[in-house]
Amino acid sequence: MTFFVKWYCAHRVTLGMSACAFWLACTTPAEHSNPLDPDSPAYTQSGAMRVRVTTYYPPYQALAGARIRLLPSGVEVQSDAEGQYTFRELESGDYAVIASKAGYDTVQLAAQVLVREVRTLDLRLDALPVVASAQITGARIATREAATPRLFLEINAEITDPDGANDVVRARAKISGRATADSLARGLGISRWERTIASDELAPLNLHNLVGMPVAITAEDGAGKSAAPVVVRLARIIDEEPLPISPSNGDVPPNPSAVILRWQLPAISFDHTFNVEIFRLDAGFPAQFFTARNVRAGTNALPYPGRLSSGTYYWTVKIVDGFGNSSRSKEATFQVQ
Repeated sequence: MTFFVKWYCAHRVTLGMSACAFWLACTTPAEHSNPLDPDSPAYTQSGAMRVRVTTYYPPYQALAGARIRLLPSGVEVQSDAEGQYTFRELESGDYAVIASKAGYDTVQLAAQVLVREVRTLDLRLDALPVVASAQITGARIATREAATPRLFLEINAEITDPDGANDVVRARAKISGRATADSLARGLGISRWERTIASDELAPLNLHNLVGMPVAITAEDGAGKSAAPVVVRLARIIDEEPLPISPSNGDVPPNPSAVILRWQLPAISFDHTFNVEIFRLDAGFPAQFFTARNVRAGTNALPYPGRLSSGTYYWTVKIVDGFGNSSRSKEATFQVQ
């Protein structure tokens, strides 16, 4: 009898709890926390796109302040400090994103947005090369061997690139009236590019006729992109030539400690200075021995500051105007005993 009572009581409690649970299930609203449930507050039929704008080369540094345009809506925003922006509440479908920033190439990519998904799109912008400075000058060089002076066109440019100077792979100069552009070569500095063109290489063009004509300097990077060209003009060809007077023609200065270089001034109507150079012949090969730059206009004599050792020398004097154009004299030889 005692066993029956205990069994009855236990099962009565269990039956009561089951009834309560059934009743609660019928009267309490069902949960809708699953975002795939149309009745869930998180349910959506839209998607999102996270756009990241970085540099072109690893380690892909973020580009803040880049303009990001979403098509076809035309919405335009800017990337944040991390180079990012997220477009939300986008209907599913095909989109195009355009990223641009001053000094960089513009990039456009297509992307598809799906419902309830966040699409990530990386746009890598190539930094464009910059022709920071450029100069074109004329050089007139007289020599003892040549009956007439030779003329040269000298082109120099400083070209940089935010991706690194090594990313600049090509530089050109497009001379007005010349069918093709002339390639420049990398100079001593990594960002220096230069080219010297003899007047006969420019035929049938005449170097004097290029004065005032535009010369466009362009640069190209490893991605094949170029920035806007920089236009420079040749200011002058200097036809005036200084004439060395002494020592010359193999003269032997009487005092090696008091050698004075003297030259005759041509009539010059523009601002200018002089460069004076002395070369020593060692085993028949010239080695630059002394240079004096920016010697004041009107000067016609320059003392050598020291004593010259015995040997064979020659010297030249060069007119240089404010634009860098120049005209160099013939070589004047002398001996020191």
